[in-house]
Amino acid sequence: HWCSAGNRIPCTANTYNDQLGQIDMGACIQCPVNSFSAEASTSASDCLCAEDYFNALPVSPSSVPSCMSCPLPGSSCTAKTGLTLETLVVATGYWRVSNQSVDLRACPDRHRDSSACLEGGLCRNGTTGPMCTLCKDENHYYDKPLSTCTKCTERSVSSGVLALVLF
Repeated sequence: HWCSAGNRIPCTANTYNDQLGQIDMGACIQCPVNSFSAEASTSASDCLCAEDYFNALPVSPSSVPSCMSCPLPGSSCTAKTGLTLETLVVATGYWRVSNQSVDLRACPDRHRDSSACLEGGLCRNGTTGPMCTLCKDENHYYDKPLSTCTKCTERSVSSGVLALVLF
């Protein structure tokens, strides 16, 4: 238990103290706007971004979070706390180049129930690449109307060649 006469009192919720040898709440530092922490937090990294926000800075034990509004449209941050740039949840129908990017792009098929761009920035089975429009298997092609990779057949190859000759 913490003493009051000896002044050894923990920081309250939404504050932290990262300095050794401090004995009272005067050393507690307020968590940044749109973030929170548990009682007795001892590091800036204990401050987590609130729902609908994410920490836009790289996370380290001494870094103070910079909680920014989740980018909309394109992210899914409702009912989620403590999100970081790396864990930012990309919504279905959107894509980003890496977990270090906040540039969320709408996939061309985002309005369909069967978008190749799945929640979390993942691609539907068999698809990969920018906006999930490439096929992992070289014997498949991206079928835009179906938003999936379809196996090449001789007919589809010859139809493609015919289409090229006509144009």
